[in-house]
Amino acid sequence: MGKPAAERKMAIYTPIHLRAEANRLPCSAPGCCLPRYSVSRYCGQHARADRAYGHPLGKRLLPRHYAAERREVARFIRRNREDQSIRTALAFFQRWLELAASGDTDVPAPAQIARLAKNQVSALEMLCEAGAVWAYSERNQRALIDDERLTCALGNSISHLAPLTAIRKYEFRGKTLYRYSRVPKAERMEIGETIRRTLGVLLQAVTEAIEPRPITTRRVIPLHQFKLMICHPTIQ
Repeated sequence: MGKPAAERKMAIYTPIHLRAEANRLPCSAPGCCLPRYSVSRYCGQHARADRAYGHPLGKRLLPRHYAAERREVARFIRRNREDQSIRTALAFFQRWLELAASGDTDVPAPAQIARLAKNQVSALEMLCEAGAVWAYSERNQRALIDDERLTCALGNSISHLAPLTAIRKYEFRGKTLYRYSRVPKAERMEIGETIRRTLGVLLQAVTEAIEPRPITTRRVIPLHQFKLMICHPTIQ
């Protein structure tokens, strides 16, 4: 038999400082014995990493880390832009941008994609960025593991193709500075998951195509024999 309604209500609305005091277990990150931070499952360091990189053991991925992959992927996509699969992927990103810009809130991460559309980020830029991060993960599997870290890295890279929204203006030592809003983790993960679910097979094929030799033991269909079929419930 379940708990009485009044008791369940008290459990839901327990003040955060009381929940923090009761959260005395060690950090859930592998190999970490530090106490948990506030109401998180992790210590302060691993909680920040989980929020920023999608995993408590995640690490920061800067654009310069995958600059070489971006150049190779962009060159390959430009050379094969008339390929049916590439055109399908570009049409998918373009439709995503258009729906978000029109105010459709049913598409994944509508606020962030609308910001990209407002700053005139193109479908080609989005595809090249996603392909570069995917290729970097395949080439550096210890640095960017194919789990929540890759999903979050895809969302991070796409959401930062345009400047963030300034939410505060202030003066410091005679200079005008701005504080910018952060992209919520849920929205970054939603962007990454959408790309993985709809374009993951194509991104893997592109990665294999730009490699001088196979980097995986999986059989990948050559791009000229590959037909991309996209079925997304809100981006049609």
